[in-house]
Amino acid sequence: MKKTKTAKLDLKEKNKNIVENKVGKLLCIILKEGKGSEWVWLDEHEEKFSVDSNTYFKQDSGTYINGIQRMLVYLEGISLPIHHGYIQHEEIKKVTKDKKTGKTKTVTIKKIKGLKFDSKVIDIILNRNLADEFTKTHMDLPNLMIIVIVIAGLLVGIINIGMWFA
Repeated sequence: MKKTKTAKLDLKEKNKNIVENKVGKLLCIILKEGKGSEWVWLDEHEEKFSVDSNTYFKQDSGTYINGIQRMLVYLEGISLPIHHGYIQHEEIKKVTKDKKTGKTKTVTIKKIKGLKFDSKVIDIILNRNLADEFTKTHMDLPNLMIIVIVIAGLLVGIINIGMWFA
């Protein structure tokens, strides 16, 4: 019994070192396709963040609480966090055989049938400026030089008109 208590304490100490509570922060866990994961601390006032050229959005319905720490879980490349409202369940009845008694039992197992997304999710994405992320124009040096030349030409034209009437 003493070994069990010590093992539980060691596990608590390890968990304490892994996830330290950060006030005002959300823990965002991104589950990668290669079976890895990445943890990102998000300020609770931020609405979105990017990891590996993927943009992720904070959604209150996908926020879970672990003790006093709030967290969101994402699948890599999917912009919204996972939550139980998206999951469609299917019940499967399986016949199993008990090894000790040799009797057969029917067990009902819940399985994920699919994920559902509706117009509410699309509305959330559009309201969080996802379209702006894809249509954002990046200012590079040639575009900046063209803008400066156009403004300078405009100023020269205004000065020219002013000198004509002076």
